[in-house]
Amino acid sequence: MAIVTGNLFLAGVSGKVKNMVIKQVGTKTVLCSVPNMDNRILSEKQKESTMLMKYAIKFARKIIADPKQKEAACKALSVPPNKVFRAIVKEFMLTKGKPRSMDAVAS
Repeated sequence: MAIVTGNLFLAGVSGKVKNMVIKQVGTKTVLCSVPNMDNRILSEKQKESTMLMKYAIKFARKIIADPKQKEAACKALSVPPNKVFRAIVKEFMLTKGKPRSMDAVAS
């Protein structure tokens, strides 16, 4: 891990470059390696959330693929067409897979 101060090139920069992570900690820029997540152990709740997100994305993709369903989803969720995917996923996640306003659209 390297701490950089006073470098105009890295001032305010954050993100991942190849196998390095650049992050801001206070007023300093910190360079470190990408964390190894191979041996992490997920809790049951984390596993359920991951599966729910996968189902939400599949559900949203299915609706977006059909222009009629997409238009109906826009109306049901009161969002413009460019934001409907995110709105469908949000509704799915908030209702734990039973979207209230999407019943008519999904059938």
